[in-house]
Amino acid sequence: MAELNPPQPPIDQWVVLELGPKADGADPDEIRASIRHSIRDADVFIPASVTQMGEERVVQYLMEGYAFVRRSHADQIYLRLENTKFVNSVLRTTTRVNGSRPVRQIAFVTSGEIDKFRGQIREEVDQGICVGDLVLITSGPYRKIQARVEEEIPEQDAVQVYIKLRSKEAIITLPRACLRLVEKAPRSPYADQASGLRDWLRGARALLGWPKEEILRVLLPYETFVKLDTWVRVGKACFGFIQANEVVLDPEALAVKLRAFANLTSWVERGRPIGYILRPLDPAPLKAKAEEVVRLQAWADTGKKLRPIVYSSYTPPPLSPLESKYLEWSWFQDMVVRLEAVSSDVETIERSLKAGGDMMVQNVIIDGTQLAIRCLMAPGLNTLKDRQGRPTGAVLGFLQSLGGFHKRWPDATLHVTWDSSSQRRRKEFAEYKANRAERTPIAFETEWLREVLPMIGVHQAWHPEEEADDVIATLVHGSLKGQVNLVVTTDRDMLQLVSSTDRQFVPAVGAGKERVYDIDAVLQEYGVPPAEVTQVRALSGDTSDNIPGALGFGLKTASKLVKLYGSVDRIFASNLAGLTKAQYNNLKSAEKQVRLNVDLMRLHDDLHLTLVGPDPNQIAVRERLHDVDIKPDGILANFFANAAG
Repeated sequence: MAELNPPQPPIDQWVVLELGPKADGADPDEIRASIRHSIRDADVFIPASVTQMGEERVVQYLMEGYAFVRRSHADQIYLRLENTKFVNSVLRTTTRVNGSRPVRQIAFVTSGEIDKFRGQIREEVDQGICVGDLVLITSGPYRKIQARVEEEIPEQDAVQVYIKLRSKEAIITLPRACLRLVEKAPRSPYADQASGLRDWLRGARALLGWPKEEILRVLLPYETFVKLDTWVRVGKACFGFIQANEVVLDPEALAVKLRAFANLTSWVERGRPIGYILRPLDPAPLKAKAEEVVRLQAWADTGKKLRPIVYSSYTPPPLSPLESKYLEWSWFQDMVVRLEAVSSDVETIERSLKAGGDMMVQNVIIDGTQLAIRCLMAPGLNTLKDRQGRPTGAVLGFLQSLGGFHKRWPDATLHVTWDSSSQRRRKEFAEYKANRAERTPIAFETEWLREVLPMIGVHQAWHPEEEADDVIATLVHGSLKGQVNLVVTTDRDMLQLVSSTDRQFVPAVGAGKERVYDIDAVLQEYGVPPAEVTQVRALSGDTSDNIPGALGFGLKTASKLVKLYGSVDRIFASNLAGLTKAQYNNLKSAEKQVRLNVDLMRLHDDLHLTLVGPDPNQIAVRERLHDVDIKPDGILANFFANAAG
């Protein structure tokens, strides 16, 4: 009887397929689709890279004639692929089990080998191309033209190259897969030094795993050797000096001559009237030589006393081949200590980050106008009024939200920004935000909040002629630059501010869950870094602000274009190569609007802001809350540690 649940083959194996003649030059996507037609949802790997270059797809095969399918079904399932459109056969191998007859089985490779193939493909596409290298363009309108690499764009797996033709010079952006390395740029001395330092650090890093006892076992003999070598070098110098001064020097004979010369010089000085007959003699050089001989004699006497020591201790150093090795060990000893200290510091930082990333936030920056409107529209708050009939739902919801932020990030400083006017953008585009329905006026609530927020320790900022988005950009790129900032808003225009220190917090609204956007999250959702999000949204438009995009260009299509070219300007400068006829017509007709969208969505970060600092006053806040019929105890407890009832 057959087993009801036969064992499944391991998923870390890949079946090897031999492709037929029809696969030669075929598009890998077409081959993949054909295989999946026979085995639904098959995980297929074809050792080739595919790059879109305008309307042309550039295919580079690492290994032609083969494909691989992850082995997750019974073997007979894969045999169905034989003699299909692209597959000729499934490779088999002969094995013996415990000396039995040979058995034919399906051949396979491991996931590790597939990963190696993928790495080789990446290396072949990358080719180590760097700035300054000479490359050959292999695809597109500039095929077979040599160019010089001007700039790398790693996030797009592309580079900018400079081409020089008879009729023009230009800088264009091309995928790495469309290039072939011709000549590497000459390395600078700094690059060689940096490379040497990296190699040395790799060796030093390996020492972190060595036991200290093993290092000391080598270092202690080396220190002994260094001391001995020092004595040997001193002895060699003394020995040479003694050998050169074996003859005893007697300075007395020279001193007699010196006195005679001195007497003669004295006589000449006294007989200056007849100086025209005898020239005065200068004894200074001879005197200096005599003094030098006296010093040498003193050294010779000292050398005689050192001679026995030198003879007894001087031998040729037998450890010369090991000296350089021991020297490296001594350098490594110091580096081990330093690297261990750095490693310990890094582990401490990582533990603190894992323990509570929220605690690292230094500033929470809130779009106050947007938060007040969300509170105003919230069920249960939109009808709330005090005894005088004044709307207070936005006040209550706003203060509760601020209290939640303060509890979540207790060490962070709260900043609230306010909208003032959209006139600058409406002058550029009259329909800007024209689709927004008229909401109940919140003038009373926002004025009340502006007066009370300083009393609970909150900073405020606004500009009389700009929106809160531009105010936030000015804070993040100005006085708060370099600090860890969390921007609280649902506006996607703010994603352009995300950086290594600045993140965007999108609160849970309706059925949506809260989300924190860092650089990786922006890349995952938009396919481009934060600095290029504006370019993507300029193409796709923004319905919330009534900004139209190009027809048929959603985020996915827009992201692909921006990822390939980098900006709206470069997209239009490329003559829109690679688009369908409909896409070309739609984007061409929307060019003026798309270029305008970039300006509308780009934030201004150089405003002169009105800033209001905190002035905590628990008693005054309690009175103001009583005035609008809001119970103060819960609100005050969020902001004052000693809030009294």
